[in-house]
Amino acid sequence: MIWNLIGSIGGKVLDIVDDVVEDKDEANRLKFEIQRQLIENKSSELEASAKIVLAEAQGSWLQMISQSPNEMFAILMWIS
Repeated sequence: MIWNLIGSIGGKVLDIVDDVVEDKDEANRLKFEIQRQLIENKSSELEASAKIVLAEAQGSWLQMISQSPNEMFAILMWIS
């Protein structure tokens, strides 16, 4: 999942770094930093998603009931 992000978006950016930066050591350092930032950002996003799922799972029964019709509608729309 993370590597798909790096491959699709990051790959193009990394190619640009190779084209623009003439010093290969500096280009490699910049590419490493870009990859690190992409991974760090994706990791933060996944952590936030996990916290949301956990909070929803620990919610009250009223929250679960109110979400069920929305989820059912989404599933029905996806199937049709």
